[in-house]
Formats: sequence, C-alpha cells, structure tokens
Amino acid sequence: MATVLSYRPNILTFPTQVYPDTNFLISFYVPKHQWHSSASTLLTELVSQKVEILVSLLAVDEALYQLLIITYEDQNGKGSWRRDKPWETDPSIFARLQPELDLFVNRLRQLPRLRIIDIPAPASDLLDDLLGNIASYSLAPRDALHLAILKALGFSMILTNDRDFERVHDLSIYVLHFW
Repeated sequence: MATVLSYRPNILTFPTQVYPDTNFLISFYVPKHQWHSSASTLLTELVSQKVEILVSLLAVDEALYQLLIITYEDQNGKGSWRRDKPWETDPSIFARLQPELDLFVNRLRQLPRLRIIDIPAPASDLLDDLLGNIASYSLAPRDALHLAILKALGFSMILTNDRDFERVHDLSIYVLHFW
C-alpha cells in the first residue's frame, strides 16, 4: 500500500534515491509558485542528506512544456496560452521562449546528486505496466507512466503533490507531498 507522507522540515530520513514528479520540478524552479518555499526547503534537505535525485526525461519534458505556458502567460496574461493558441498561429513561439527553458535545464543540472534517467529498457515492457496502472489505479496515462518507471527502476519514493498517486494500493511506495 502506498504510504502517504506530508513533508515537514527536518523530520524524515529519506531513502538513498527519490523520484520527483513534474510538479516538484516546477515548484522548486518557479519563485512565485504556491509550493516554491516548501519545495526549496525539501530540496535543501535532500541535498544535505546526500539523496540521489532521479529525474526522468518524461518529467523534464512535462516541466518544459509547463514552463512554456507559464512564461507565455506571464507575458500575455492568465489563460492566454489556450486562448491565443500560439503554437498554431506562431510556431516561432517555441524558439522565442527557449531561453527560459535553457535556464531551467541549467538550474536542474546544478543540483547535487542529480541523475537524469531515461525510460528503462525494454520500454515495450512498460506499456503493459502503464496500461495496468491506468486500470488498477485510475491514473492518467502520464502518471501511469511515471509509476511504471518508478516500479521498473525499483524506486520507493515519489515527490509529488498529485493526490492521484495515493490510489496506488498494492505497492510499497512512499508518496511525499510537500505542500
């Protein structure tokens, strides 16, 4: 059964490796994010405990896309990404917003004990697990893929504020909320 933990500074001893979800990456990077302070404190504690932070390319991809939206909406107003659909009307939007994505990747690379991980091989085996995670836990496909990666690599803790992972009822994982 998933064990749900709420982060409180200086209370937990962490496993040697943790797997952050996209919302953790966005929260620690975006200063105005509602969870920035707690994500930053948690990150500092992970570093001090010498915990290896294993970030999947899937989480990086999701974070980059979220940063595109955040950056565009900072410049053009809340809701403007969906309203304007700049990817349809101005494909150069991606190149113009790329400097913010570069800043994020550089900040990510500066994290001590960071390891960027790819989808484990054979990736085709993950498809069945992904589909099983959707059926068993009613997870959205991306969350189901995160869980499949977590299981395939034998990790035990996901850093997320996504309550959907709480539905994982038959695995021994820790879901650490940091709000």
